[in-house]
Amino acid sequence: MLQWQRIVTDAELAQITLPPGETTANVAVFGCDTHAMSLDSAAYLHLATCTWPGPCTCLTPAATP
Repeated sequence: MLQWQRIVTDAELAQITLPPGETTANVAVFGCDTHAMSLDSAAYLHLATCTWPGPCTCLTPAATP
């Protein structure tokens, strides 16, 4: 199993209460051995629209932790 983080979607954001001054949040995503991404890819913060285990296009400099 491997865990990575992505930014919450607008729908998810509407359902949570953020601390004062925060405008977004992250959520943990888990993958089994078959659907896990590499450790290097998991080290990045992924976009809310990440389609993993499909092609992941999140690994841009703006998405790095």
